[in-house]
Amino acid sequence: VIEKFHAIGNATSAMHYLSGELLMRDVCKQQTGLEYHAQEFLHNEHGKPMLNNNSDWHCNKSHSVNRVVLATSSAPVGVDVEKIRDARMNVASRYFSHDEINMLNNMPTKAQQDQLFYQLWTAREAYLKFLGTGISYGLTKFSIEKLCSGEFRVSDPKGVNCKLTLYPMNELYQLALCTQPEDEVVLSKAVI
Repeated sequence: VIEKFHAIGNATSAMHYLSGELLMRDVCKQQTGLEYHAQEFLHNEHGKPMLNNNSDWHCNKSHSVNRVVLATSSAPVGVDVEKIRDARMNVASRYFSHDEINMLNNMPTKAQQDQLFYQLWTAREAYLKFLGTGISYGLTKFSIEKLCSGEFRVSDPKGVNCKLTLYPMNELYQLALCTQPEDEVVLSKAVI
Protein backbone atom coordinates (compact mmCIF):
# COMPACT_ATOMS: atom_id res chain seq x y z
CA VAL A 1 0.00 0.00 0.00
CA ILE A 2 2.78 2.43 0.93
CA GLU A 3 4.68 1.63 -2.27
CA LYS A 4 1.61 2.24 -4.41
CA PHE A 5 0.81 5.43 -2.46
CA HIS A 6 4.27 6.81 -3.28
CA ALA A 7 4.02 5.66 -6.92
CA ILE A 8 0.85 7.68 -7.56
CA GLY A 9 1.93 10.94 -9.14
CA ASN A 10 -1.06 13.07 -8.16
CA ALA A 11 -1.20 14.04 -4.45
CA THR A 12 -5.02 14.08 -4.34
CA SER A 13 -5.29 10.65 -5.99
CA ALA A 14 -2.65 9.30 -3.63
CA MET A 15 -4.59 10.59 -0.61
CA HIS A 16 -7.84 9.06 -1.95
CA TYR A 17 -6.08 5.73 -2.44
CA LEU A 18 -4.50 5.73 1.02
CA SER A 19 -7.70 6.84 2.77
CA GLY A 20 -9.71 4.13 1.01
CA GLU A 21 -7.17 1.44 1.87
CA LEU A 22 -7.02 2.48 5.54
CA LEU A 23 -10.82 2.65 5.80
CA MET A 24 -11.16 -0.79 4.17
CA ARG A 25 -8.64 -2.38 6.51
CA ASP A 26 -10.07 -0.76 9.62
CA VAL A 27 -13.64 -1.82 8.79
CA CYS A 28 -12.41 -5.31 7.87
CA LYS A 29 -10.80 -5.63 11.30
CA GLN A 30 -13.97 -4.43 13.03
CA GLN A 31 -16.27 -6.77 11.08
CA THR A 32 -14.16 -9.90 10.69
CA GLY A 33 -11.81 -9.71 13.66
CA LEU A 34 -8.79 -10.13 11.37
CA GLU A 35 -5.80 -8.14 12.53
CA TYR A 36 -4.20 -5.85 9.95
CA HIS A 37 -1.20 -8.11 9.37
CA ALA A 38 -3.52 -11.07 8.64
CA GLN A 39 -5.54 -9.22 6.01
CA GLU A 40 -4.58 -10.01 2.45
CA PHE A 41 -6.51 -8.19 -0.24
CA LEU A 42 -6.49 -9.27 -3.85
CA HIS A 43 -8.02 -7.44 -6.80
CA ASN A 44 -9.78 -8.98 -9.76
CA GLU A 45 -8.69 -8.06 -13.29
CA HIS A 46 -10.94 -4.97 -13.15
CA GLY A 47 -9.60 -3.73 -9.80
CA LYS A 48 -12.39 -4.86 -7.47
CA PRO A 49 -10.93 -5.66 -4.03
CA MET A 50 -11.58 -8.95 -2.27
CA LEU A 51 -10.38 -10.42 0.99
CA ASN A 52 -8.25 -13.49 0.27
CA ASN A 53 -9.58 -16.77 1.67
CA ASN A 54 -12.85 -15.23 2.87
CA SER A 55 -15.86 -15.54 0.58
CA ASP A 56 -18.25 -14.20 3.25
CA TRP A 57 -16.91 -10.63 3.39
CA HIS A 58 -17.29 -8.43 0.31
CA CYS A 59 -16.41 -4.78 -0.06
CA ASN A 60 -16.27 -1.99 -2.58
CA LYS A 61 -15.01 1.56 -2.26
CA SER A 62 -15.30 4.87 -4.06
CA HIS A 63 -14.05 8.41 -3.67
CA SER A 64 -14.81 11.89 -4.94
CA VAL A 65 -13.11 15.15 -3.97
CA ASN A 66 -12.86 14.81 -0.16
CA ARG A 67 -15.21 11.86 0.42
CA VAL A 68 -14.25 8.19 0.59
CA VAL A 69 -16.96 5.56 1.02
CA LEU A 70 -16.80 1.83 1.64
CA ALA A 71 -19.66 -0.65 1.37
CA THR A 72 -19.40 -4.09 2.95
CA SER A 73 -21.71 -7.08 2.73
CA SER A 74 -21.80 -10.88 2.86
CA ALA A 75 -22.34 -10.90 -0.94
CA PRO A 76 -21.10 -8.83 -3.89
CA VAL A 77 -21.64 -5.09 -3.55
CA GLY A 78 -20.93 -2.00 -5.65
CA VAL A 79 -20.77 1.62 -4.50
CA ASP A 80 -20.07 4.95 -6.15
CA VAL A 81 -19.95 8.50 -4.83
CA GLU A 82 -19.66 11.65 -6.92
CA LYS A 83 -19.62 15.36 -6.22
CA ILE A 84 -22.55 16.95 -8.03
CA ARG A 85 -21.36 19.37 -10.69
CA ASP A 86 -22.76 20.40 -14.06
CA ALA A 87 -24.34 17.51 -15.94
CA ARG A 88 -21.92 16.16 -18.52
CA MET A 89 -24.37 15.88 -21.39
CA ASN A 90 -21.58 14.97 -23.86
CA VAL A 91 -20.86 11.90 -21.71
CA ALA A 92 -24.59 11.11 -21.42
CA SER A 93 -25.08 11.32 -25.19
CA ARG A 94 -22.26 8.84 -25.74
CA TYR A 95 -22.90 6.27 -23.01
CA PHE A 96 -26.44 6.65 -21.62
CA SER A 97 -29.53 5.00 -23.11
CA HIS A 98 -32.11 6.96 -25.10
CA ASP A 99 -34.52 6.75 -22.14
CA GLU A 100 -31.90 8.14 -19.75
CA ILE A 101 -31.10 11.02 -22.13
CA ASN A 102 -34.82 11.78 -22.50
CA MET A 103 -35.19 11.88 -18.70
CA LEU A 104 -32.28 14.32 -18.49
CA ASN A 105 -33.59 16.53 -21.30
CA ASN A 106 -37.04 16.68 -19.67
CA MET A 107 -35.82 18.02 -16.32
CA PRO A 108 -37.49 21.40 -15.66
CA THR A 109 -34.38 23.07 -14.20
CA LYS A 110 -30.62 22.86 -14.68
CA ALA A 111 -30.17 21.94 -10.99
CA GLN A 112 -32.58 19.00 -11.38
CA GLN A 113 -30.78 17.91 -14.55
CA ASP A 114 -27.44 18.01 -12.72
CA GLN A 115 -28.85 15.96 -9.84
CA LEU A 116 -30.42 13.37 -12.16
CA PHE A 117 -27.23 13.05 -14.20
CA TYR A 118 -25.27 12.11 -11.06
CA GLN A 119 -28.02 9.79 -9.85
CA LEU A 120 -27.79 7.94 -13.17
CA TRP A 121 -23.99 8.08 -13.27
CA THR A 122 -23.48 6.75 -9.74
CA ALA A 123 -26.15 4.07 -10.29
CA ARG A 124 -24.36 2.93 -13.45
CA GLU A 125 -20.97 2.87 -11.73
CA ALA A 126 -22.35 1.03 -8.69
CA TYR A 127 -23.92 -1.61 -10.97
CA LEU A 128 -20.69 -2.20 -12.90
CA LYS A 129 -18.76 -2.44 -9.64
CA PHE A 130 -21.39 -4.85 -8.26
CA LEU A 131 -20.81 -7.06 -11.31
CA GLY A 132 -17.06 -6.76 -10.75
CA THR A 133 -16.45 -5.98 -14.42
CA GLY A 134 -15.98 -2.24 -14.51
CA ILE A 135 -16.65 -0.56 -17.83
CA SER A 136 -15.47 -3.64 -19.75
CA TYR A 137 -19.06 -4.91 -19.37
CA GLY A 138 -20.18 -2.18 -21.77
CA LEU A 139 -21.78 1.10 -20.83
CA THR A 140 -24.50 0.81 -23.48
CA LYS A 141 -25.63 -2.73 -22.61
CA PHE A 142 -27.97 -1.64 -19.81
CA SER A 143 -30.07 1.27 -18.66
CA ILE A 144 -31.11 2.83 -15.38
CA GLU A 145 -34.86 3.36 -15.00
CA LYS A 146 -36.53 5.79 -12.63
CA LEU A 147 -39.72 4.29 -11.23
CA CYS A 148 -42.91 6.19 -10.36
CA SER A 149 -41.98 5.78 -6.69
CA GLY A 150 -38.80 7.78 -7.30
CA GLU A 151 -36.64 4.69 -6.85
CA PHE A 152 -34.24 3.44 -9.52
CA ARG A 153 -33.62 0.02 -11.02
CA VAL A 154 -31.28 -1.58 -13.52
CA SER A 155 -32.74 -2.71 -16.83
CA ASP A 156 -30.29 -5.24 -18.24
CA PRO A 157 -31.18 -7.79 -20.95
CA LYS A 158 -28.94 -10.29 -19.12
CA GLY A 159 -31.41 -10.08 -16.24
CA VAL A 160 -28.93 -9.62 -13.41
CA ASN A 161 -30.96 -9.49 -10.18
CA CYS A 162 -29.87 -6.57 -8.05
CA LYS A 163 -31.17 -3.72 -5.93
CA LEU A 164 -30.18 -0.08 -6.46
CA THR A 165 -30.37 2.37 -3.58
CA LEU A 166 -29.49 6.02 -4.03
CA TYR A 167 -28.50 8.28 -1.18
CA PRO A 168 -28.08 12.03 -1.51
CA MET A 169 -25.22 13.11 0.75
CA ASN A 170 -26.38 16.68 1.34
CA GLU A 171 -26.81 18.78 -1.80
CA LEU A 172 -23.20 18.35 -2.88
CA TYR A 173 -22.72 14.58 -3.27
CA GLN A 174 -24.65 11.63 -4.67
CA LEU A 175 -24.06 8.04 -3.57
CA ALA A 176 -25.40 4.86 -5.19
CA LEU A 177 -25.29 1.33 -3.81
CA CYS A 178 -25.93 -1.87 -5.75
CA THR A 179 -26.52 -5.12 -3.88
CA GLN A 180 -28.26 -8.43 -4.13
CA PRO A 181 -31.93 -7.79 -3.23
CA GLU A 182 -31.92 -9.23 0.30
CA ASP A 183 -28.42 -8.37 1.47
CA GLU A 184 -27.65 -6.17 4.43
CA VAL A 185 -24.94 -3.65 3.67
CA VAL A 186 -22.83 -1.45 5.93
CA LEU A 187 -21.69 1.93 4.59
CA SER A 188 -18.65 3.66 6.05
CA LYS A 189 -17.32 7.04 4.99
CA ALA A 190 -14.39 9.25 5.63
CA VAL A 191 -13.91 12.93 4.95
CA ILE A 192 -10.36 13.81 3.93
